[in-house]
Amino acid sequence: MTDSVRQFIHYCERERRLSANTVKAYRMDLEQFSQWCANQPQPLTDPTALTKTELQNYISDLNSHFAVRSAKRKIASLRSYYEWLEADGVIDESPFRRIKVRIREPHRLPAAMTLDEIGRVLTAVYEEGMHYTRRSLGLTTQFLHYRDILVLEMLFATGVRVQELCDIEYSDMDFFHRTIRIIGKGNKERLVFYGNEAVENALKRYQWMRKELCFGDSHLFVNKSGDPLSTQAVRNIVKKYTSLADLKRNITPHSFRHTFATLLLEEGVDLRYIQEFLGHSSISTTQIYLHVADKKALKQLAKKHPRKKIAVDPAHI
Repeated sequence: MTDSVRQFIHYCERERRLSANTVKAYRMDLEQFSQWCANQPQPLTDPTALTKTELQNYISDLNSHFAVRSAKRKIASLRSYYEWLEADGVIDESPFRRIKVRIREPHRLPAAMTLDEIGRVLTAVYEEGMHYTRRSLGLTTQFLHYRDILVLEMLFATGVRVQELCDIEYSDMDFFHRTIRIIGKGNKERLVFYGNEAVENALKRYQWMRKELCFGDSHLFVNKSGDPLSTQAVRNIVKKYTSLADLKRNITPHSFRHTFATLLLEEGVDLRYIQEFLGHSSISTTQIYLHVADKKALKQLAKKHPRKKIAVDPAHI
């Protein structure tokens, strides 16, 4: 199946013009499927010979070894591949036409941080700068520290995805209006606003240090070599400062996105505005944050309800 997979990946890149991350996921998922086929008691080498039972066995295997979201993505990749084979005339009919795949994903509330946790992370990164100043470290080390400050401030200020953050180029920045043009999922474009004083101060310091180091890459965020910052590097930055802040639970760049949305909702910002800020195609995706806000509201209700002021104890009746 290697040749047909390669042709399908080429089709996704050149004709469908899917994002690099989507193409990478397709390639990984289909290579995994090819390996599964090769490891069967009777190896499957011809995609046209895949039976309904074999497809069901593969889906069952995915459900046994992967989380629901991962399994759904891998099945979607395989479905797209077989739809392409059918459209290209390689097979008469996709085997997915003979089965219905329904996987119910468990409802999970976004893992938002509290204001206290955000404050501890930001305190950790700023306090590290005080140590650098006292120790008089080199220009590159100071630059990387200013970059880390800006990364964390920008994640919290804008709610962008980690890949979106890494993709920002100087041409996307409108310094006068304090907005950034973001190209999100599905190549959808939106504007995000970064206009708070902390971000602006961090941005000015970062730009000055970058100019001193003569880094000319078009991307806003770069590494110590002047190359575009990777998503893994951003995850490492978040991990470093959440560890310094002594936060025991797992915090990721996406946690900042969830926190951004949740806190805005708690401050009374309209859900449709939050949808635009996050770049969600559907309002239903954004509505999950209503559950987060509702959960906090219930805690506040239990704590603040005026019944506590009425001095009648049911235990004595």
